[in-house]
Amino acid sequence: MAVAVAAIFLLGIVWYFRREHLAGTPGSSRSESPVAVQPNPSLSAAGLPRRDAAPPIAVGKEGLGGDQVDKLIASIHWESFGGAVLAYTREQERARRERRRPNYDPQMMEVLAQNNLRMQEIAKLLGIEDLRETRFHERVWASYARGWMKALGVALTPAQDAELGGAALGFAHSRAEEAKTLQDPNRLDKLAWDAEQGLRWDETVRKLLTPDQFAEYAGPAGSDPFWGRQASRQELPLAGVEESAERVEAFWQSTLGLSENLRPLLRGAATEYVREIDRLLAGFRARYSGEAPRDEEIRLRLSLLRIQSGAEKGLAERLGLPLEQRQGLADGSGTVLDWKW
Repeated sequence: MAVAVAAIFLLGIVWYFRREHLAGTPGSSRSESPVAVQPNPSLSAAGLPRRDAAPPIAVGKEGLGGDQVDKLIASIHWESFGGAVLAYTREQERARRERRRPNYDPQMMEVLAQNNLRMQEIAKLLGIEDLRETRFHERVWASYARGWMKALGVALTPAQDAELGGAALGFAHSRAEEAKTLQDPNRLDKLAWDAEQGLRWDETVRKLLTPDQFAEYAGPAGSDPFWGRQASRQELPLAGVEESAERVEAFWQSTLGLSENLRPLLRGAATEYVREIDRLLAGFRARYSGEAPRDEEIRLRLSLLRIQSGAEKGLAERLGLPLEQRQGLADGSGTVLDWKW
């Protein structure tokens, strides 16, 4: 799971940040007001701009001149932006684990709100409809990746920085091309694809960094491919096949809103699904008696997600639902079954 890519996924809802900052509750708002630009703000220890930093300069589209996109990109203090995204993600993930509401720092939300406006403007100028894709654009990704590295305390040498720029351009190109091959993915398919792209970026970054640098880079997410991806997750302890299948059956019946009279058929599908993941996990444990390599554990979790997605896609036919009822199951549960073993 690429740490930077994962954090970017949460910014697919960047327009949440502004309203959440202003109203104090989650929401959405796409402001068209001029972008507030704060050139090279001083940074606090947390990587966020100090409140006594230089006042913002208002930059509207009509006053940019030249290449508007390049000027907007240059106007963003990427280390500050990366630091705010990192703080947001850490608090969000901590709140998820502790089963509580997130408590976001107001200054962090202010930084996100300001940069949200700039990224919206960049997306408009580049013709990007899905805001989640703005950071992956070939003109933006290198800047974001460098800022994320700095926010994590990874100091690049000039040679590493130059290599990162070329690698980011190649990654952005290939990601855009591969995205065209996705055919009607449901939410779990899209999540798996995003996470796989993140792993590919990780593998690219690993070649550029020293082992110590990569450890800093990979530290926040560890081996969790869904860290920071706004994924709905349901933790399930892996027990015996029957007990685990019963839990999956109850989960599907509840999340998919299926009729009670379908429970016997649903139990059969859940049992087959659990047996498949049990075989996968047994093989994984046989290969790695101790702690598995980070990348291999990520691949395992992605395989588990693919198996779940496939099982859910087959439910409509397995349950014998009429065509008019199958559309409701097309997107599946949209929730990752996060197995604990």
